[in-house]
Amino acid sequence: IINNFKYKIGGTINYMFNQSNELTPELFFSPKIFLSYGQIGERFLPYLTLDGGLDFNRYFSLSLYNPYLAPTLNLIPTQTIFSGEVGFKSFFDSGVEFRFATHFKQQDNAPFFVRYPYDPSVINQGYRLANSFGLEYDNLFTYGILTEFSYDFNDDNLIRFSFAQFNYETENIDHPWNLPDFEGNLSLGIKIQKKIRFNLSGRYIGVRPSAYRNVFPNLLPENSPISLDLVPGIFQLKTEVNYRYNKDWQIYIRNNIN
Repeated sequence: IINNFKYKIGGTINYMFNQSNELTPELFFSPKIFLSYGQIGERFLPYLTLDGGLDFNRYFSLSLYNPYLAPTLNLIPTQTIFSGEVGFKSFFDSGVEFRFATHFKQQDNAPFFVRYPYDPSVINQGYRLANSFGLEYDNLFTYGILTEFSYDFNDDNLIRFSFAQFNYETENIDHPWNLPDFEGNLSLGIKIQKKIRFNLSGRYIGVRPSAYRNVFPNLLPENSPISLDLVPGIFQLKTEVNYRYNKDWQIYIRNNIN
């Protein structure tokens, strides 16, 4: 529509020659869509994004989220049927940007971390002493709201704040194990002098449900069912002061709080 309506429409096709399980389709199509109306820099810019894909759930990538994963896992690819946002962006002459949107995602065979019970029948496998985690898969629908505020004031100074709220619906698992109900992020960059800069970044992850089991020596797995336990929120803060001696050398002092 004149020059205001912008769109990108496409998709990705995945074909699997050898399937390791019946839960993964042989042919999988993922949409790639972006729609917006207005010019970049206008006060009100509505947009829609829609994406998807296939995640093969490698042990290495999953261990970055949970380093206590057992070394033997039933790895099943996760299909993201769709993942999208519908919202708007606002731009102001003062350097303020604001974004508000609703987000939604449908996944088949999404992995969840579940603690293994103590199993006295397993010999020479230290990870079955109730000190490791396995995976359970379920179909997951996620939705909620997200917003972002940023202020870019003069001379490379920036403050950005964002938060996202999550709701979950599962088919078989009672609770979405290890998924937070809220996440917030804060970043601040201030140029104190020509060569001195102060950076601050913070992150808060809200309360998460956890799969808890009682652990006693020689307790049979069938006598240790899963029960709900709530993991408290996590706050992470990183501060840094750096001095740029020249274009090749930089000196910094950094502090991390968890």
